[in-house]
Formats: sequence, C-alpha cells, structure tokens
Amino acid sequence: MNAQQPLSGGRADRVRDVVRVLVAEFAPDETPILDSLAQSSDARALRRLQRKTRRREPLGFGVGDLLPLLTPVLWIAVTKAIEIAVEGGTKSLWRKIRPKPLEVVSPMTPEQIKEACRLVQAELIDKGFDEARAAAIAEALRRRLRQGDPGGGAVEE
Repeated sequence: MNAQQPLSGGRADRVRDVVRVLVAEFAPDETPILDSLAQSSDARALRRLQRKTRRREPLGFGVGDLLPLLTPVLWIAVTKAIEIAVEGGTKSLWRKIRPKPLEVVSPMTPEQIKEACRLVQAELIDKGFDEARAAAIAEALRRRLRQGDPGGGAVEE
C-alpha cells in the first residue's frame, strides 16, 4: 500500500471536507454556509470567507461581530494551520512556487498534525471561542487528520 494514502477511501480530502466534518459535529446549523460555497473552488471559497464585509450595517456591525461563526474561522484556520505545519519555515519560498491556497490535505506526520491542531485551537480562542470548545474542535481535527497518517500512530502530547 502507498505510504501516502489519502484520508478517505482512495481520494485525498480537501480542506472543505475536513471543515464540513467539524462543522457538522460542532455547529450543524452552519451547514448552509458550506452549502453556499459548494460550487466554488476551495481557493475562491477561502477568499470569500476572508473578505471583510463592506456592506453598511444599520447598527455599524454585523451578526458576526456579536457571535462568531465557526465555519469561516475554521476554514481559514485549518487552511493556514495545515500550510504552516506542512511547509515549516519555507512559507515565503513555497508561496512563490504555489501561490494559491492549499486545497488537498495530504497525509501529515504526527508532529505536523500536532502543530496544525495547536494553531487552529489558538486561532479559535483568539476569535472568541471558549477554550473548552476550541480544545474539543482541535481534538476532532486531530482525529480527522490522523486518518491520513500511514502508521495511524498516536500523536505524542
């Protein structure tokens, strides 16, 4: 069997697949957000989620300012965390070679998984999610990413 086996049944997961699993578990009411992005490439969906709302809100702020939505935060955080964990210190060089965002989640080493989950957890806390929920989401992400670990080994804490 190939050491670079994909996460799910013969094909590599995309970032959107990983995010969908986590949103279904932790914020199922946000699945319409994912559904609205279904026709977009992962790169375009990421750009749409990163874009600041420019519309004028009657109160000067939107719902997202009151209550953070998990879907956009998670999609952006997972993409960035996996890129950083996999690329290590070569981000600027890698960006010149591959300027568009990561779409396919390749198998990762236990250390890369641990780093990606740490970064996602920190980003969730930074965006206003409580520590317990951020830790639970990071743990679910760790389980999901380990599905692509060829050895299926435990990540040392």
